[in-house]
Amino acid sequence: MWMVSALFLVAPARTGSTPVAPSGTRDLRYAVLTQGRLSGSLVAEAGEDGITITYEYTDRGRGPKLTSRLALDGQGLPVSLVTEGVDYLKAPVEERFTHDAYGYSWISGSEKGGQLGGGGNGDPHAFYVATNATPFEIGLLARALAETPTGILPLLPGGEARLERVDARTVASAGSSRVRVAQVAIHGLDFAPMRVWLDADGYLFAQLDPLFSVVREGYEAAVPELWKAQQESQTRRAKETAHRLRHVPHGPVVLRHAAVFDPSTGTMRSGWTVVVKGARIAAAGPDASTPAPSGPKVEVIDATGKFLLPGLWDMHVHQSDGDGLLQLACGITTARDLGNDIDHATQMRADYRSGAAIGPRLVLAGVIDGPGPRAAPTKVLASTPEEARKWVDVYARRGYEQIKIYSSVAPSLVPVIIAAAKAHHLRVSGHIPTGMRAAEAVDDGYDEIQHVNYLLLNFASKDADTAGTGRFTLLADLAARLGDLRGPEVRALLDQLEAHHTVIDPTLNVYESMFTSRPGTIAPGIEAVESWLPAQVRRNYLGGGLPVDDKTDGPYRRAFDTMMKMVGRLYEEKIPLEVGSDAEAGFGFARELELRVEAGIPASDVLADATLRSARIMGKDKELGSIDAGKLADLVVLDADPLSDVGAVRRASLVVKDGVLFDPQALFAAAGVRRPPLGEPAAAAVSWIFPPDTQATIAERAHAIHR
Repeated sequence: MWMVSALFLVAPARTGSTPVAPSGTRDLRYAVLTQGRLSGSLVAEAGEDGITITYEYTDRGRGPKLTSRLALDGQGLPVSLVTEGVDYLKAPVEERFTHDAYGYSWISGSEKGGQLGGGGNGDPHAFYVATNATPFEIGLLARALAETPTGILPLLPGGEARLERVDARTVASAGSSRVRVAQVAIHGLDFAPMRVWLDADGYLFAQLDPLFSVVREGYEAAVPELWKAQQESQTRRAKETAHRLRHVPHGPVVLRHAAVFDPSTGTMRSGWTVVVKGARIAAAGPDASTPAPSGPKVEVIDATGKFLLPGLWDMHVHQSDGDGLLQLACGITTARDLGNDIDHATQMRADYRSGAAIGPRLVLAGVIDGPGPRAAPTKVLASTPEEARKWVDVYARRGYEQIKIYSSVAPSLVPVIIAAAKAHHLRVSGHIPTGMRAAEAVDDGYDEIQHVNYLLLNFASKDADTAGTGRFTLLADLAARLGDLRGPEVRALLDQLEAHHTVIDPTLNVYESMFTSRPGTIAPGIEAVESWLPAQVRRNYLGGGLPVDDKTDGPYRRAFDTMMKMVGRLYEEKIPLEVGSDAEAGFGFARELELRVEAGIPASDVLADATLRSARIMGKDKELGSIDAGKLADLVVLDADPLSDVGAVRRASLVVKDGVLFDPQALFAAAGVRRPPLGEPAAAAVSWIFPPDTQATIAERAHAIHR
């Protein structure tokens, strides 16, 4: 066990606002890296009134720019906070928090609330987590947790954080200065523990993930070493979770009296028996004609009143550690990763295959982008034919099955990439690069197009910048011009898609959130699970989508309506559709299914798209996609009929992947999700608005503080 003296101090009594900074240091500077490339900065400066934090980075024309001023008490807990700037999507941010003798109060663009008490010695106290908390503030939370005797603190507006001490090591700067840093994991902020590295004084040293890193300036070269250590600790945790939650039968498993969905006909076949032996389906058919094995090792499951689906496919994910729990809990047994760190994705695929981690079968697609200010967060960048061919070869050697072309690829390189991919028998898909139109990409050989917005952008000016946020904001005007999507120019594009057998991956749930979410209201599609979520996770869905005002509100809503109509038109024209979420693991997929139904597609077709047709697209329908003898045993047992309510996938009672059994309730719990037991009504959603009996007292005080 590592030892860092500052993390074991006895917390002093509350003494009021006290500026905080490492001894002898006036400021701390950090580099923000995107796949090793400098993309921003974070600076924390200590002054007489507290700490000022400036934080910004750029990501494809997006990225936050924030200034936070906060003061801490003697225990390292915030007593005041003011944050201003813009968030990741460039929406304005103005957030304030105060803790004084009256209690706590906070207000932002998405929340307003308060709590009496907590203002004196012996009273309850908590750590306020800002809606747009910077990495440095997360480090301050870790420091405050480390200084508590239990390593646990209540959070505001809700929830609880717990600190797990992981390990420590010494790293060197570019100038050979050496510093001891400690890895800790904070439980309670997200579905998976949030890991940060602290210096010897307990302040943020680094926060890392596969794509983005924040690290103390001068120590950028230490990121690979720290990331490796962080991955090793995450792997240990994943193995422990997998050991606890995977149930490997000792003999055959028999599911009796089930209603089984047949994706080839779109119907439910009642009164069926399915027998699983090892990793495969041994038999499947009507109860009367399907004998079931017997013996002490046979597990028999009475599926009377249950509905049995083939394992579901999410055809658009960007897999992160911990996503697998939510995906399997929602019945997703296969997922296609459409862009990730090449090394991280390969390792996750291996861990899922071996059972070292819980997650779906991963099909990998490798992203290629062009260099420049709008480049995707990837190390795979190509500006010449030689570089493009090299990266296609690398992906093929790694066992990737698809190439995804991104927005900043030079149009002249698109045919080069496609030819190289086809030489390796790889599928090709992607965004439509700036300077191209969807019609041109289809003619060049795209097998599929990601995101329905690119079909609408086919009718924008070729000079339009679609590598940045223009690929979203331009849709408002385009939707108005295209009307009911039955004009000749739309007809021509649909005919072209049909002629080339081009598959479309719409990701409607992404655009629903982006175009129709409004600050202070839970994001559409999350209402169904709002009360299940950890308190701090729930807050993430209150922030709204694109920056909106009275002028853009209506056009943005109409833009999303047009995207829904486009998906309905694609279905009418029998253009193949994939079901991909590109959003929150599991929950985004469930919402995508619902939106397809709302777009006018029968649930039977939506479920066929998410099972057998996905398997066919990826050339895996001989092994997956339907419940037939000889295929791999990927199954989902539901309590409700998904043909009546396709969102029933959120309420699975059993999931089987490769013959291994999983309890969705336990999977959710491991991710901090508290789904009510099946059959029980969901609890009312938590609210942070002032309770009625304290409105007068706190609201008056809050008005005085925040006006």
